[in-house]
Formats: sequence, structure tokens, C-alpha cells
Amino acid sequence: MPSLPGFSTNVLVNRTDTVTAAKAFLTPLLPYLSNGNALIKLPVTSGAHFDDTAAALEGYARPLWVVATLLAAQKRASGQEDAEFQPLLSRWLQGLQNGVDPAHEEYWGAMGGWDQRMVEAEVISFALLTAPESFYEPLSAAAKMNLATWLKGINGKIMPENNWRWFRVFCNLALIKVCGEEKEIYWLLIDEDLQILERFYIDEGWSSDGIWRPTTTRPEDEGSGEDAARGRHADYYSGSFAIQFSQIMYAKIAHDIDPERCNIFKKRALQFVKSFWAYFDTDGAAIPFGRSLCYKFAMGAFYAAFAYGGLCDDADPLTSHGAIKGMLLRHLRWWASHSHDSFWPDGTLNIGYLYPNMYMSENYNSPQSPYWALKSFIVIALADSDPFWTAQELPHPLQAACGEPDPRGVQHVKPARQILCNHAKGRHHFLLSSGQFCVWPMKATQAKYAKFAYSSAFGFSVPTGPLLAQIAPDNSLVLSQDGGENWVQRWISAGETELRHIEVEGQASGVTAMVSCWKPWSSGNVVIESTVVPPCDKWPDWHLRIHRIRGKALTDASFSAVEGGFAIFSPRKKDGRIIQTTKETGENALNFAESQTCAVAFESADAALVVSDAGASGIVDFTPSASGTTIRGDVMRPDPNTNIMTTKTMIPNIRHERSSSGSGTLQNPWNSLAQVNVPTFQAGDVIAFKSGTQCNGVLSPKGVGTVNAVIQITKYSSGDSEANPVINGAGAKAAVTLTNQDYWRISNLTVTNPAGQLAARQGIHVTASDGKTHTSITIDSNVVHHVAGQTNKNPPHDKDFILSCGILVDVSNTGSRYDNVLVSGNDVSDCGGGGIKVRVGEMSNLGTKAHVTKNDIRACGGDGILISYSNEPLIDYNTAADLGTGAYPWTGGNFAGMWVLGDHNPTIRHNVVYGSIMSAFDSEAFDCDWGNTGNCTVEYNFSRDNAGGAFLNCDGCGTSGGADQIVRYNIFQNDCRIYSNGNKPTLYFYQNVLYCDKENFNLTLPTNTHFINNIIVGNGKSTLPSRSGIRWSWNVFQNVNRPTDNGIAGDPGFVNPGSGGGTLESAAGYRLKSSSPALRNGQIILDSGGRDFYGNTVSQSSKPNRGAYNGMGI
Repeated sequence: MPSLPGFSTNVLVNRTDTVTAAKAFLTPLLPYLSNGNALIKLPVTSGAHFDDTAAALEGYARPLWVVATLLAAQKRASGQEDAEFQPLLSRWLQGLQNGVDPAHEEYWGAMGGWDQRMVEAEVISFALLTAPESFYEPLSAAAKMNLATWLKGINGKIMPENNWRWFRVFCNLALIKVCGEEKEIYWLLIDEDLQILERFYIDEGWSSDGIWRPTTTRPEDEGSGEDAARGRHADYYSGSFAIQFSQIMYAKIAHDIDPERCNIFKKRALQFVKSFWAYFDTDGAAIPFGRSLCYKFAMGAFYAAFAYGGLCDDADPLTSHGAIKGMLLRHLRWWASHSHDSFWPDGTLNIGYLYPNMYMSENYNSPQSPYWALKSFIVIALADSDPFWTAQELPHPLQAACGEPDPRGVQHVKPARQILCNHAKGRHHFLLSSGQFCVWPMKATQAKYAKFAYSSAFGFSVPTGPLLAQIAPDNSLVLSQDGGENWVQRWISAGETELRHIEVEGQASGVTAMVSCWKPWSSGNVVIESTVVPPCDKWPDWHLRIHRIRGKALTDASFSAVEGGFAIFSPRKKDGRIIQTTKETGENALNFAESQTCAVAFESADAALVVSDAGASGIVDFTPSASGTTIRGDVMRPDPNTNIMTTKTMIPNIRHERSSSGSGTLQNPWNSLAQVNVPTFQAGDVIAFKSGTQCNGVLSPKGVGTVNAVIQITKYSSGDSEANPVINGAGAKAAVTLTNQDYWRISNLTVTNPAGQLAARQGIHVTASDGKTHTSITIDSNVVHHVAGQTNKNPPHDKDFILSCGILVDVSNTGSRYDNVLVSGNDVSDCGGGGIKVRVGEMSNLGTKAHVTKNDIRACGGDGILISYSNEPLIDYNTAADLGTGAYPWTGGNFAGMWVLGDHNPTIRHNVVYGSIMSAFDSEAFDCDWGNTGNCTVEYNFSRDNAGGAFLNCDGCGTSGGADQIVRYNIFQNDCRIYSNGNKPTLYFYQNVLYCDKENFNLTLPTNTHFINNIIVGNGKSTLPSRSGIRWSWNVFQNVNRPTDNGIAGDPGFVNPGSGGGTLESAAGYRLKSSSPALRNGQIILDSGGRDFYGNTVSQSSKPNRGAYNGMGI
């Protein structure tokens, strides 16, 4: 989105710059002023809980923070500025007259109870009180009467017990000082509200936004009676948004009628400034915390009010004109430089913090609400000659210190129950919070007040839904007692926040921590004591959190706990791609220092770290090991738009899982894989994992099924969640294993097995090693991903490579074999060593009818599919894409797309292979390897763009089986290489399409080769072999010289060649037009399969088409 001219590139160093910036916000609003100038409604559809007229009143009123100050400054500004801006100011004056007129169509309406009009009445009163000559005196007598009537309407109405009381104070003050109403009547009302506001005061200049909920001797009794609606929150409403701002305005305007109270307010502002500066970083960035953050740079309005109120004192380095000027202008400059996503294309402000975001908004935010930010511009009321503008801007207090590091880099703000952290040896500005909460029915209240830490660099995240990734638990501890269906986090703390001194070895002064207690489930007996320990010299960029979880409910129950670090910007700036996560194993695994990039994410058994262009965010667990509890580091990718500062983040987190014993029933399930691995299951048993749950470790159940009662491993539904349960092997040899077992089905699981080091590793492994024949294994409908198998087939890693893939079925020891193995419908990706490997016997003891079908294999660092030592195996309807790439890419030796070895009569049909990278020599789409007997048939397949080409005959690569190789009705698109190693087989290559308009042909063929009825299209630069033993018959050749005199030379008449993609259906472009010269003139081939690539019948008595299409011309 565009920046705002006049603001986004403004250097903001003097009054002229600041006036220019302030005016820049008014100009985009002008097209939306109503005809009577009393309303502004932006062209954005977004609702608030109040009526649309009140929302449009917001649009009129909030710019008055600028309009009124410009009016007040006219006496000191140049005549040129007056002439230039007077027409604009007059429109707001006309709007005031019409807005309070009950007879006008743009009448704002009388104020009711708990009415948004009360909020906007404050700034209207401010304009009256600060610029009466321009904003009141020009009104007609009738308008003045209407105005007074409208302002009086705020009295006697229900009003919340919070900063709103100031709105009524200023209305009544305007009635007395501007409208000439009787002081005796309205002063009593002012005093009554000020007495209530006085109850908000905490200490050290700080007030809460409402009465601070008192503690009791029994924490469980807190929040009863009238205290139920009271929280404990001291946020930007305590300072810039409302209370301090209003106190200073009152002290300036009402000093003549309430001097004693005004002096108290001035004193409190001088106290408040002593700590409030720590909420701002040295570049002006403020720490976002609390509600109403769509008010953006209103966070700095306290400093504008401080200067406007005449409170600067050059005798104090924190209150001098130069210091206050620096705090305000740095903040405005930070917002200007980060404002590229803060405006709609028309230049109006959007709802959000740094970008449009309704998840963080409040129910009282209309499209006009963000203009509360303009409070920070009231300082332009000061003349150019005012000491504020003539003073030299001073640096941030932490930059102004000389000599030793400033100890104020870690500062306790006791009234707010927060520790402000900007350690001199660190590089991170953040706060730790303990005990604040807000009970009002606001969106994301836990996220806005009850996280453990908030950062000016990373912001914080708000939930978009109930799932863990939607909750986005940065700097939070979230817990679940139902396997992750429902999560809770800190909200209401009980008792007073305790300051606790902690000794630190090697640091004489130690550190002061904060401790608070809270109940994750209000109706339960679980209590958590959370301690936050700030940075110190030994860990200047880190902080510690210690949680003590107590409660009888946890003694035997299972529960999950997730602790999040800071959410950090996750895309790489160079290309916008999301950072990929690496799994690490072993101790001291997070070795970022050895990394050569600033875009990495690591997970290990006890830590997680993300490093991006935004910085680094990490978390390390020091929890002592406990029986039944598993701990792991994790990098979460939360929902987009959860973070208020950037749209896409990652959250490093620690996950704790504690399991109860359980009995293995649906009502009382097991809660660990170790429990599942103990019993011996019986025929017909079902091992069902709850949908969406995650189990870490190895699943290796025991038992044998029967032909009519298989044993199943699957999932059961968990309400709305249909996500597969996850089995994470976490670097084990395999995540799911069966050994010497019969009649099992493994389905509907998600299996992963990441590790920091490559080894012989699988996701699912079924093996026979007892010298016996086993039968009936089905592995279907699973998702297998990120298996850290060996990716180098060269010695000494070759044996590990053979045993590495996503799904492995194999046998070892003489006599062992598997019959009737089915691997179907699985999704396999990012697996080192390959996708699916099935070895069901040995050369002298073949398994029977291994079948691999309908699987989707992507980005695996090795072979796509391999079946070996089976009688009549079948590989059909699978897809293998981008082999050699992925999270664990190929690093050495050879691999192929789909291949067979040591089989009898193997068939590879109806498959798609594309995008394989080049290995040492192979990388063909299909391979009839050594040891096969009978016929090796490759038919009805589509392949394209594989670096090794179309087909490999590797009968000579090992013990020769001599199987004839039948390659028919395939379409090879830019797979231009056929390689033969071994002359014992005869190659029957017929009814295929070899389309190679981009690559040269590279055909190395066996001694006996028959090329019949093929269509061969070249690029005009390569040739075909013509040696003795290669028979070319009835082929069509285009852009390549015919190797013999027979065949047709010319355009074969394809419908749309070169258009094949990633499916069999995408090869429709290789059908023939009605004008094709290849129709019905091919050689009859007996036993040709009876069907073409597209399913059309192929007659045994009529001449077929040439190529893979035998239908009618199109």
C-alpha cells in the first residue's frame, strides 16, 4: 500500500515538519466530509458496536486534535498559513454548528448511556477550551445554545468506570469556561468524576484504567461482588491515550479554578516521565501492549501533552525540552518510516498496528477510530519560538549516558507490574509482564495483557481461532487436557505480584524477578506459579521463565503444554520464500554460529531457534526429565496475520507432553507409544489414534491377524478435527515398525522421522527376518514426510541408502519373504533415500504379487518406487515428482524414478514421473534392472523433463535375468535418453511417443532392439542410432533424420504437443488430428495389450495408428 505524502518521508525535526505531517493526515479526509461537514465516513465496510452516526462523528471529531491546535496556533503562525488553511478550518466550524442542531439532517443525536458520542465529546470540548476565539465565538446564538444542550447531555447518563470519566470532566469544564454555564452546578459534577478517577491512582505517577482489583487474604475470593468487573491493567491508557494526557490538559486549562488538584496532576506527570521513557527504544519504537493499538503513534502523545502543558524542566535530563522533544519526534519518525502499510490507497488510516488487521481490533473500532493517533500532534500549538522547538533534540536516555553502562537498561516499573528490558550488552528492547489482566469482553484480551513478554521489535500475536497455530502462543504458556482440542493460557492472575531476589553466580547484585499465580482452568484446582527473570550481564539478550504447576488434577492425567518465544518475521527478504526448518539431534545441536545464512530455523530435543532478517528468536528448555513426559523443541508457523507487526511469522516453542497410564479403551486411552508397544494384539483388533494428536517415539506393536480379521492401525475422529494423528520418530531408525507379522493394515497416519544426521532411516518399516513366509501387509492412505534417510548411494553409505525411504518393506536372512504386500494411496515427500521400496524375497525365493499403486511421491532424495524379488509385481497409477530434491536431497550415487529388480514378469503402468534431477549416471523415469526374468513391461506411462531421460535397461548391472523388455504406449516428453547396460534382453519399443523438441536424443540400445509404430520428434540437432540389430519399422520422424529408409518423415499431427504436465490426463495433447499421416497405417502387433495410452481399443487384425493414440483423428 502507498505511503502518505507529507508524513512517510518527513524528517520531522522541527515545527514546520511536524505541521506538514499533521496536515497530511487531514487532506485525505476532505473528500469524505459530508455536505454539512458534520460527519466523515470512510469508504471501508467495517462495523463497530455503536451506531453509524456515532462512527461518522468519530471521523469528524478526532481530526480536531490537529484542527484545534492549528486554530490555537493561528495567533502565532504566519498570515500565509492562515490564508492557506482557513477554508479547511471553517469546514470543521460549520460541521460543529450542524452536528449539534437537532433540526439538521446531520445532527449527531443526543448522548445516551454508555454512548460513543461521549468519547468524541472530549476532543470537541478540547477544541472549545483551547481555541474558543475560532471554534466558539463565531457560532450563532442558536448554535451556541444547541452546543451547550448537546454537551449537557453527557450528564446523568450511565458511563463506564474507566478513562471515560475524563470525557465528562472536559465537557463540563467547557460548559463552565466557554459556554458560560453556572460553575456551581457543573463543578459538583466535575468533582464527583475526579474523585472516582482518583481511585484509579496506583503509585509513582501511574494510574490504572479503572479501579485496580484489590487482593484479598484468600486469592480464591478475589473478583467477587463489584470487583468482578475490575481488572488490573496499566497500559497506554494510563499515559498517552487517556489518563496522563487528560490530567496534563486539565492542569493547563483548569489551573485557575482547581489549582491544588492541578498541582497534583503535574507532580504525577513528573513522576510518570521517570519510567515511561523505558517503553520506547532508542530509535523511537514503542513496545505494543494492551488494547486500542490501532491508535498507532498516539502511544507518544504523553510527550506532546507534557510539552504542551508547559512541564518541561531543563534542570532534569529526563524532563528537559530537548529530552521530551527527542522522545516525541523519534517516535513519530519511527512511525513515518514504518508507515508503508498503515494507509489505504486513498491515504486514510487503516485499522491495525503496522498493517490492516481486524483480528487485533476492538469492537469499538470503526474505520474512523485510528485518528485518535492525532493527539500526538497537539504540540504544534506551541510557537516556533517556544523552547520546545528551539531546544536541541537530545538522544534517548540510554544513549545519553556516558562511561559505565546505564543500569536503567533493566528497570522495574512496579505500578505496572512490569520489567522494562534494554540491557546495555543486549540488542533487544522488550518488557516482562506479571499479573496484569483485563476482564472486559474484548477480543484477544489474554494476548493483549497476559503474555509474559512484549517486544518493540517483534510485537505480539493475537488469536485467529481455537487451534494451536491459530492461537499463536508467542511468549505464552498454553495447556491442554484433551489432546489439543482445547487450549488455555494465562488470563486472570490471583494475588499480588511478588518481587523476588535471585542470586546469579558471578553477578554480585543478582537480579530481581517477578512472580505471579494463575489458574489455567478457573473451575479446577490447578495453580501455576510463573516467575519471569530479566536479562543480566550473563544473559543480556535472554530472559528466564520458571513455571511450577501444581494440582491434584494433574497427578494421573495427561496434558500438553506449549511455551512460545517471540514471534519473528519468517519470509526471506531476498526471495520472499518462507524459511525452512531443520531438525537437529544430540546435544548442543543448535549450531547457528556455523551457518552461512541469516534465514534458518532449527529444532532439537530441547530447543528451537529462528534467525531471519528481523533478528533471532530462540527458546531453550531446562526442565528436569520426568517419567511419562516428553519434551521437544518446535518451530511453529502460526496463521498469517496473527502478529500485529508482520503478516507471516514463526514461533520457536517448547512442547511438553505428559501421558497418563490409560487402559487402551476409547474411554480411557493410552497416552504414549510405549504403552501401545507392550501388549500382543489379537486378530481383529484396531489400534486407533485420535485425529490431530501427535505421538513422539517409535510405534512397534506386536501380534498377528488372520485372513478374515486383520489388525489395523488407523485414526478415530476427534470432533471437528479430521487431521491425521502424527507419529514422529524424532530420529529413530523408523517411526512405525512391524517385524515378522501377518495380516496388518497401517492407514490414515502422518508419519515423520526427522534428524540432524542422515542414516539408514524410514518412516514406516515392515520387515521379515525369521526365515519364514509372511503375508498380507497393507500400507495405505498415510502421509509420510521429512524422513532423514541416507541420500548418498556411494560406499560406505550404500547399504544405508538401500534401507532409507519413506515406506520400506524388506526381508533379511535366508528363507524370509512377504506375499501380498499392498502399498496404496500414500503421500510421501521429503524423504532421504527415496519414496517407497518393497523387497519381498530373494532371487531363489520370490514373494508374490507386490503391488504399489496410487501413491504420490514428491521431492525425495533418491528412488521414487522400487519393487524387488517378487513374482508378478505391479507398479501402477503412481506419481513421482522432483526426485533428488527436497528437505533431504540426493548427495551421491544413482537413483531412478520407478524400477524393478530380480522380479518375474514385473509391470510398470499408468504412472507419471517428472522433474528428476541428475544423479551420477541414471535418473531415468523407468528402469528394468538386473535379475528380472520373463517380461519386464513398461506401458501407458507419461514422463517428462527427467534429467536422466526415459528408460534404463540395466540387466547387465548385476546378475542377468535376461527378461525381454516391452516398452509400449508411453509418452516421453523431453525425456530423450534411453540407456542399455546388457545385451541379453530384447527391447520391444513400440507405440510410444518420444517428443524431444528441447533436448538431443541419446539412445544406447541393446543388440536386439525393435522400434515399431513410434512417433519420434526431435529438435533438428540430433540423430538416432542405425547399427545392425536395431530394427526401425513403421515409425514417424519429425525434425530428426530417419535412421533407415522406412517410416514417415514429417509432422505427425499432434493436437497440442509439449503440453503435458503432472498427470496422465495432461498428456491429451499427443492425440492425433484427423489430418495426421499416422492414422491407421501402423504395423499390426500381436499381444500388444489391447488398449492404447488413452484406453482406446487396439485391434489384433486392423492396422493401428502410430504412436500412443489409437482413436479416431480429432
